[in-house]
Amino acid sequence: MPKQKRWHRHLWIISILYFSLGLFNILFAWLGLICIVTPIISAIMKNDKSFCYNYCPRSKVLDLLGHRLKLSRHKAPPAFLSHPWFRKGFMFLFFGTAFTIYCTTLIRIGGRPTQEILISLWQFHLPWTVRHINAVPPPLALFALSSYSAMIVSMILSIVTMLLYRPRSWCAYCPMGTLTQSICADNVKEQMKKAQKE
Repeated sequence: MPKQKRWHRHLWIISILYFSLGLFNILFAWLGLICIVTPIISAIMKNDKSFCYNYCPRSKVLDLLGHRLKLSRHKAPPAFLSHPWFRKGFMFLFFGTAFTIYCTTLIRIGGRPTQEILISLWQFHLPWTVRHINAVPPPLALFALSSYSAMIVSMILSIVTMLLYRPRSWCAYCPMGTLTQSICADNVKEQMKKAQKE
C-alpha cells in the first residue's frame, strides 16, 4: 500500500473517540453528523462512494477487527443483505425508527429539565454525571442522544455481521451506503461488489 494512503487504516480511531466522548458528554454525539454529511457531499460532487471505501471510520474498525485481528469468519454474507429491496427497506426503517423515537420523546418530555430527561433515557449507570446539559435546548440534546443510540445499534450490527461473515459485510446494507448509492451513478454497483469481497 502506498505511503500516502496508509493513514486511512487509522481512521478507526475516530470511531473510538466518538463513542468515548459521547459517554462523557452526550452533546459530542453531534459530531456524528460529519459522518452523515460528508459521504453525501462526496457522492454528489464525485459521483462515487470513495468516502465509504477509503475514509469511513466504521469500515476501518471492521477492517481492523476482521482482517488485522482475524476475528472474521470470512464467509460470504447471505444474498438478501445486498438485495435492493432489503437495503432500501432497512435504510427507511433505520432512519424512520430513529426519527419516530425522537419525535415521541419530544412530545412526552413536558417541562422536565434536559439533564433529568437524558439520565432517565440513558440506561447505563456511569461513574460520572452529565454536566452543562441544561443550558442546551431539549430538542438538541435529545437529537444527540438519538444519534448516539443509533450509532451504537449500527455498530453492534456491523460487528456481529463482521464476526459471522466477511469483515465489511455491513457495507452491503449500511443505510448511509444505500443512501449514497442512490445518489451516485450505476458504476457504484461494481465498486460495491469489489468492496464486499474484501
